[in-house]
Amino acid sequence: MNGDLLLINGNVLTMDPAKPRASAIAIRGGKIAAVGSDDEARESAGPRVRTIDLAGRTATPALNDAHAHPMSLGLSLADVKLNKPEVASIADIQRVIRERAAITPAGEWVKGRSFDQAQLDDQRIPTRQDIDVVVADHPVILMRACYHIGVANSAALKLAGVDRNTPDPDGGAIDRDEHGEPTGVLRESALGFVQDLITAPTTDQIVSALRLANQAFLRAGVVSSVEAGIRRQEEMHAYQQLWRNGELKTRTYLMMMIEETLDNLVDLGIQTGYGDPWLRIGPAKLFSDGSLGGRTARMKEPYEGQPDNYGIWMEEPAVMKAKIRKAHDAGFQVGIHAIGDDAVDGGLIGL
Repeated sequence: MNGDLLLINGNVLTMDPAKPRASAIAIRGGKIAAVGSDDEARESAGPRVRTIDLAGRTATPALNDAHAHPMSLGLSLADVKLNKPEVASIADIQRVIRERAAITPAGEWVKGRSFDQAQLDDQRIPTRQDIDVVVADHPVILMRACYHIGVANSAALKLAGVDRNTPDPDGGAIDRDEHGEPTGVLRESALGFVQDLITAPTTDQIVSALRLANQAFLRAGVVSSVEAGIRRQEEMHAYQQLWRNGELKTRTYLMMMIEETLDNLVDLGIQTGYGDPWLRIGPAKLFSDGSLGGRTARMKEPYEGQPDNYGIWMEEPAVMKAKIRKAHDAGFQVGIHAIGDDAVDGGLIGL
């Protein structure tokens, strides 16, 4: 039977306080049939079971990542890494961005990922000027580790039409210097000015990205995850293609973004739980605030050194509450991105 496996002669951590350890485990049809001694497990194993002798090694339950971004992980593997140990300073960022630009056709985007100013020797977020001095003929976007903040160079800002006269969008902010000029730092929805210019990945590109992400997850012992944000039909098509072809290697629970998908799902009568054990519709999701590292998480008290900054509500609380009610009434679990203490408490949403 597909999924039959017998592990023997090992140190099996059962996570059962009454029987914390065993020597063997039998799996039939992808489900655990027995945990106990080698003999007990053999009795429950199927006739054509694959047997692995652990030779005393430890076996543990695999992991579920309750909030992950497999698509983004796979797609980002082609971007320039901006975290330690490769990068420890803004000078390092400049070096690796210059190196990538040198092999990128003029005019094409250079993208970096995962910088964290708290981990940089400089202890600050880079600016467009930092990027401009090393890359002038490519638009550049560098994403902070939280993906709630990005830094664009002047070429990218020009393409996006962002200048001193551009107002902050709802649910976002453009950092400005003492003269009112954009520093290149874009927070939350302001990232859309630049990100909307970058061609969205095709279904085939997402499929390739998910294959890479699945392998990365399995190497880390993660066998199931929650994809925290389906927005586009290409994303849904990619997951379904892998599922249909038997290539989806991790069980996946899909968060469906309220703004982009809820109306269509409601019209079709689809609710949380639709699917099978490998690919299932999960909660409807919205963002209530931003991130702590980016100082956009909604707080009850202002951020240190910024007495007027309490973070950001991504939408008016009354609007969020109406969307939450609509999703709930339609049969969805609701997943709310909430980081700051005010957002976690429900704050002005009145939850």
